[in-house]
Amino acid sequence: MANRVLIYDGDCAYCRGFVKILKRFDRDDEIKVLGYNDEQAIELLKAQFGTKYGFSMYLFEKREVNWGKEAAKSI
Repeated sequence: MANRVLIYDGDCAYCRGFVKILKRFDRDDEIKVLGYNDEQAIELLKAQFGTKYGFSMYLFEKREVNWGKEAAKSI
């Protein structure tokens, strides 16, 4: 798995727009992008938060997890 993983809500217009821009600038594929319904995304979220996590954008990096606007700022 990539060192950085972004999980996003595909139903959210902001998230979709952000991911579209990210893919345009991340030419070396340094950030793996997963939708909420992706099996890997579900595993990561459950491992980090159990079953209680909200809809947000999550950025998993080495030993840190940011969400919402903090995830966007980290990128």
